[in-house]
Amino acid sequence: MNKMNLQIREINFSHLLEDRSIRFVLIFLMTFLWQFLFLILISPLVDYDYGDSIVYKQMGLALLQGKLLYIDLFDHKGPILYFVHYICLLLGNERWNLFLLHVLNYSLATFLMSETVACFIKGWKGLYPIFLGIILYLGLRTYGDSSEDWCIVPISYALCLGVNVLTLSAGDVPSRRSLILLGLSAGIVLFVRANNGAIPLCTFFLILSVDRKNWLKTILYVSLGFFVVLLLVLLYFYLVGGQNYISAMIYGTFLFNLSYAAKAHAETVLYETSFFFDYVVILFALVLFLLFRPLRDNRLVIYGAGCLILSFLTMGHNGYGHYLIPVIPLYVLLSSISIPGRHWAWCLFLGSVFLLTKFPLGLLHSNFVNPSRYAQFYEDVDAVVAQISESERSKVWNYNTAFIGPAIIHRNRIVQCNKVFHQFQFEYSDWLREECKDELVKKAPEWIVVNESSNITPQDSAYLSDHYVVKDEVSSAFIGTKVQFYKRKK
Repeated sequence: MNKMNLQIREINFSHLLEDRSIRFVLIFLMTFLWQFLFLILISPLVDYDYGDSIVYKQMGLALLQGKLLYIDLFDHKGPILYFVHYICLLLGNERWNLFLLHVLNYSLATFLMSETVACFIKGWKGLYPIFLGIILYLGLRTYGDSSEDWCIVPISYALCLGVNVLTLSAGDVPSRRSLILLGLSAGIVLFVRANNGAIPLCTFFLILSVDRKNWLKTILYVSLGFFVVLLLVLLYFYLVGGQNYISAMIYGTFLFNLSYAAKAHAETVLYETSFFFDYVVILFALVLFLLFRPLRDNRLVIYGAGCLILSFLTMGHNGYGHYLIPVIPLYVLLSSISIPGRHWAWCLFLGSVFLLTKFPLGLLHSNFVNPSRYAQFYEDVDAVVAQISESERSKVWNYNTAFIGPAIIHRNRIVQCNKVFHQFQFEYSDWLREECKDELVKKAPEWIVVNESSNITPQDSAYLSDHYVVKDEVSSAFIGTKVQFYKRKK
């Protein structure tokens, strides 16, 4: 009797999961809960700003204040990323809006991953790969919002389409809508962070190889979706700032990153342990793809391995965990093709590696330790920033304080008046160096925020001594820094 009741419950639950609307609602609620409880870095309950996230917020605030991206304020990511933060600010409560967008974003990605899993596993067992994906995501999150977060939906769609193409019945071909959506996905990734586009690219070539008779149709429809994104972005920049604005966007989004990727990163040495760990896991997953030969389909092996290898080669990895977020859908795929067979042990081992090492370490360090260390520091600097008058708020300079300076002023809805966030960006761009030459003297800001560890040039040091006085300073033993607030002499 008990066995019969168990079977009935399993059938009913499986039936619910097969309904896409119900499945999405369940995924959304689940995502809301685990992001609210575990991702403290983006939770609206915690007042925390750091990492690349604060740079994106500053760029969004710059848009809201009518400034020109890449011209008035420079960063080397795609404009769609900054539009996301602009929308969050435009709608009111930035923290809640950004959190809800994150929930919606990862809910869509998880739903698409569940569609991929459904090609191999039916019913409640399909929850296991999804759970693995959540574990990976939690373990790889560092310092809040990242560009990789906003690539995961188009990447998940591209992978889902690729798997569906390989499991189509003989004679079936991808629909026009799916091809257009693939082009849209590629376009979105291109204008968020182009080097995360490996999976959409592999999917495009997969479709061309599978449906050779309709190769022209495939190219046309994918190009249609891609050019919709391209034209919308170009049209915006042209209408707002003309040809020069388009050129600045192209340089910041693509050309700067070519020189950035071509030079060795000094940071790599500092993160070699994490780099080695991620490298081993990538290679381990690749071995599983090659050994398991899922469904005895060589095309799936080649496609999965190709996505994995090309993703890792193009990510520009230097040890940061969040660089691996775009390959989470690949691990979900790997586990879903392993579970139905005799390879439970391998799948559990792969999950355990993250669960027992990177997940708890990353979660504790990034989500709990850092916010608590910065909380008192932020309160102290807020009191100093409150001294800045309304007329002076557009004349605040962030002198190479990494993420601390932008965080300090953004919390008070101030955008830095200098063009560049990081001094290291000058190392990769002659154009930036020329653009910002003598910028401090030319703009003559009312306030300058200087970190104790800032590498102040002799020329700027002399200028500060002659024209500015230290008005206040805030230090923190926890984060090991001291920030000085210089006020222009009368």
